[in-house]
Amino acid sequence: MARRFKTATTLNLIGLVLAFATFYLLMTQFIYQVTYNHDVENYERLYRLECNYLYNEEAYNDNVCLGFTYALDSMPLVKSYSVAVNVNNANYILRVQKEDSVLEVPYTWGNNTVISALTSYTVDGSIEWEKDSTEGIIIPASIAQECFGTTQATGKELKTLWPNETVDYKVIGVYEDFPKNSELWNCIYFRDNQTAAFNTEYKCIIKFTQVPDDMTLWTDSLKKVILQLAPKLLQEQGDAIKEIDTETKNLQITDFRLTPLGNSYFENSSFSFDDHRGYRAMLLILIITSIIVLFIASSNFLNFTLAESPMRVRSLNTRLVLGAQRHTLRSAMVTENVIVAIIACLIAIATCALLTKLPSADQFITDHVFNNKTLPLISLMLVVAVVVGLVAGIYPAKFATSFPLAFVLKGTFGLTLQGIKLRTAIVGLQLFFSMLTMSYLSILFLQTDYIYHSDYGYNKDQILINSLPSTAANDTLWEKLMSLSGVNEVSFSDALLGATDTHNPIMTSSQGHNITFRYIITEANYLQTMGIGLAEGRYFSPDDCTAVIINEAARQQWHWLGLGDKLSLSLLSPDSATIVGVCKDIRYGTTRISNDKPFVFVLDGDSIESYLNQMNVLISPHADKEHIRQQISKMVMGEFKQSKRVQNAVYFDKILENTYKNELQYINMIMFISIICLVITLIGVFCLTMFD
Repeated sequence: MARRFKTATTLNLIGLVLAFATFYLLMTQFIYQVTYNHDVENYERLYRLECNYLYNEEAYNDNVCLGFTYALDSMPLVKSYSVAVNVNNANYILRVQKEDSVLEVPYTWGNNTVISALTSYTVDGSIEWEKDSTEGIIIPASIAQECFGTTQATGKELKTLWPNETVDYKVIGVYEDFPKNSELWNCIYFRDNQTAAFNTEYKCIIKFTQVPDDMTLWTDSLKKVILQLAPKLLQEQGDAIKEIDTETKNLQITDFRLTPLGNSYFENSSFSFDDHRGYRAMLLILIITSIIVLFIASSNFLNFTLAESPMRVRSLNTRLVLGAQRHTLRSAMVTENVIVAIIACLIAIATCALLTKLPSADQFITDHVFNNKTLPLISLMLVVAVVVGLVAGIYPAKFATSFPLAFVLKGTFGLTLQGIKLRTAIVGLQLFFSMLTMSYLSILFLQTDYIYHSDYGYNKDQILINSLPSTAANDTLWEKLMSLSGVNEVSFSDALLGATDTHNPIMTSSQGHNITFRYIITEANYLQTMGIGLAEGRYFSPDDCTAVIINEAARQQWHWLGLGDKLSLSLLSPDSATIVGVCKDIRYGTTRISNDKPFVFVLDGDSIESYLNQMNVLISPHADKEHIRQQISKMVMGEFKQSKRVQNAVYFDKILENTYKNELQYINMIMFISIICLVITLIGVFCLTMFD
């Protein structure tokens, strides 16, 4: 049959290969997500501490106060715990001198067991400070290799360049890098000597000797210990009696919970600055899509074998006349199908391996297609191939060998009525699932169009973005940029609008009301540069010292505040900023979240230059955008040539591509799957035509 119908056989094999390759790629994505954080040593005993302290908008938050962790020393079943400043909360980049070049590496501060609580994999030296020691740093193997050319770096001096001084730090240990598919940070760790116990920017992961049977009871006990410690800690950091009473009341209504590290990737009910999150609904979609593709391929294979049957009846039954056994012929036909399916499966796996080598493969394939976790998947695929071969072979084999011998010797052959109904149903289902997939793809394209072309409330299509080193905002750079033809305005901010799920929060009080809002720090001309309109009041003035502009959502919720009133930017400074204007509501976050909550633009004249590392350039609508982008990139790269982290300037659409990378990769994958489903269905229609 393969020699007689080369085209049909080849197309059928291609359909199976495409289906198995798609199944494999989808399932590797599934495995990657369900095993997130599972490569961390003893992840079953690691739990992330969360609370809702001072947060009015979020149920729980993975940012906790340093003082909360002091209670863990007296809690039962706690073996150790890791506490570090949450690097997702800010861009902690350390400039390191290496011969004639400057490297930029991430860093943070932690307690003495910040690393040893999470891993025992020591490359060199010690990965734990002495209890009272703050000397030295602990670094990951990758940074040791980058800075020193070796992972045996204990005792070596790391020369760091701070804004006002150069400091040498001695390396006391090197740890093996944490797995890529985890939320743990591969960065330089300093020993934390922070005395502000109620600084809320820490992340805490607890390692249990044995996981408590009743976690709610355990967290209730933790809260009691925290309440006992709180007054003393607050007094030690110099809080007034009134503030201690306020903080204690806040703690009394605070809830605590522990999230298993193995499940934290899918914990979307708690707030986190980490944008790397999974969605269980996505896992369900991956499984359903995999099943649909396999179903389409299996039904197509069955259709193909069924279409071959009438053309094989005479030869098969001639063998019966010559003495062959029916079960032998049927077994041979089924085995033939199983072998074809296994061959298609092996070709599919090889195809996936080749796909990972393509330059543009990262647009629809993740970088975890082949590893030790996918070996069981390959075995499963071979089993699936056998099942597909059996399903596609049993009925056609039975049909082709079931005709009476007298009928075979004189007749023409077609399907029985039941066979015709089966074939029609199979083709109908193939078409139905293919059209269903295409409809789903159309919805995803509409979502993509919404991401790129919906109204954000500012001039995103004319904004050129570049991330700069800290303290980069200065008049000289501004003057150079403004001298370029086609540049209308330049402004600096500490964050980008629309590029993240959240912004830094402030939890404070105003006229007896507890309030929470997100904010970004900007220059005076920022709103004009971005094209953000005003609903009331005025824009910032260069003469303003500390002022804020709130959005309409904040104006509606904070009905007791008006223009000229004071807005607190912290609990310790109740009258720190003056409200000078109300801007129109904009999309300050991504499309994943609701953007109708209070949002504030802050002009902080006292310390503004230390925060503003995001450059926003407004380009004339009639200018040559690519030419200007190249000019600005060349200027900025020349200005900060010692910094390897400074990249070329990009337009806002590129920022959106990076922000929605996972979604766009998923859409590309669905598009790829939809085309495959259509191709396989067309092959099925070809088989139907061949039969007719």
